[in-house]
Amino acid sequence: MKRFNPAAVSISPPPNPGLAPAPSVVADRKLVVGQRIHCILYGGMDGIIYEIVGEQRPETISKLGGIGVMGGNADFRIVFTGEYAHLSTVPESIVLGSCQWSIAEGIANANEIKAALTAAEARKKADDAKQVAVCKDRAEKRAALPKLYPWLTPMERGAKSSHALGAANLKTELTREFPGVKFSVKSESYAGGDAIRVRWDFGPTIDEVAKFTDKYREGDFDGMTDSYDYNHDNVWPDVFGGSKYVTESRHFRAGNDGQSGTDSLHIRNIWHIIIIKKRLPYG
Repeated sequence: MKRFNPAAVSISPPPNPGLAPAPSVVADRKLVVGQRIHCILYGGMDGIIYEIVGEQRPETISKLGGIGVMGGNADFRIVFTGEYAHLSTVPESIVLGSCQWSIAEGIANANEIKAALTAAEARKKADDAKQVAVCKDRAEKRAALPKLYPWLTPMERGAKSSHALGAANLKTELTREFPGVKFSVKSESYAGGDAIRVRWDFGPTIDEVAKFTDKYREGDFDGMTDSYDYNHDNVWPDVFGGSKYVTESRHFRAGNDGQSGTDSLHIRNIWHIIIIKKRLPYG
């Protein structure tokens, strides 16, 4: 299917020496109900304009520096089809001026528009029902946890911060599971997040301790998008506290025989070796 991108057909006025470049004007083209459009976002979405709100003024739309758009007057109400079936209202300036949008060939008839609207509505109802079921399941899990772990302290409004409570509950769990091992569990907050840091000598391995610490981690940092992704399916931090990051630090101290810890590390002429496993950005 051929597509027309009005943003690629621009009329650039002659440059003005000594002045900032003037915005380029997009092609003068008015759209009609039934017009097929395409958006490259989310891997590509095809849609149909099913309603136009306001008077179109495409001649006022211009691009700013090749990335921004301005002008226009109308809003296009679009029904997207296929995997991403949904309804959306998009300004005229975006559809006609953005490089992410293009006008596809062909005009959908009334029956096609009706079928697309019906499919989008059915998709929305299914998504809403799924979200209600997910929220109900999470609520039931939250309600059940305090009864399953009566030795831990649940969250209370106005009490400890989530990371402080999580550190206290985590230390309680580790002390119960690994008696005789002294754990240092501290929490901290800083600009952009918080963390719980666990430290101990000898004793259990990092993987053994991580079976408990992982529950208190609220999500993971995504280095590809440079953002933090919260794991909403993990309701443990909602009940017993938690933090964005949790680190485990296992220390080995040298003995007289040059061996220490369960890993039988040979240590000579140094005080100690620290093995650290961090769940921090890019790790």
